[in-house]
Parts: sequence; structure tokens; C-alpha cells
Amino acid sequence: VLTPGGEAMVGDLLMGGWFGGRVRTTRPVRHYFAESPERVPRSLALLDRLGVTRLYPAIGGALAIDDVRAYVPFEARSESVGISPIRLRERRLAIAGAGAALRAG
Repeated sequence: VLTPGGEAMVGDLLMGGWFGGRVRTTRPVRHYFAESPERVPRSLALLDRLGVTRLYPAIGGALAIDDVRAYVPFEARSESVGISPIRLRERRLAIAGAGAALRAG
């Protein structure tokens, strides 16, 4: 959930602190039970691009995006941020098909 003020409620995307958010509550940590841990960096990069400045995880305290950037790596490939996996696959197949057509022609 995004707010007009640049804040986002991110649920279990990240945690604030350790031991169930009881220790160092403003320290960003990868969540133990993230459903798709490989997608966390892409989601963080998307939130950053949307201008989010503060994240509110389900566990722990509020997290500043600058602190998150320092402790949890964001996706390096920005062209895939915000694109569904199906669309990304279609794009890759189209590029591969165009390359094959050029080689055959």
C-alpha cells in the first residue's frame, strides 16, 4: 500500500530488526518467511523508483529507504523492475526470435 506522502506498508517484504522486531527495530533485515526472496530486490527497486521514503514492515519499526538501500541490495537491472515475469519472458522471447530471424535471413 502506497500513500501520497511517500510511505509504503510493505508487510513481509522486509523486517525491522531481529528477534521478531524486538532488537534494533529500525535496522532493515530480509524477512525469514518471504514468499519469493529472489523478488525482494526488484520490489525494493520499484518502491525506490516510485519515490517511497519510508517503509512500514509487518514486523519491527519504520524503515528509511536510505537505510534499506545500505543493508539490502536492490535489483541492479532496472529494465526488469515493475515488469511482470510473464511480460519479461515474452520480451526475451521476442528479442530471441528477432535475432533468429536475422540469422536465418
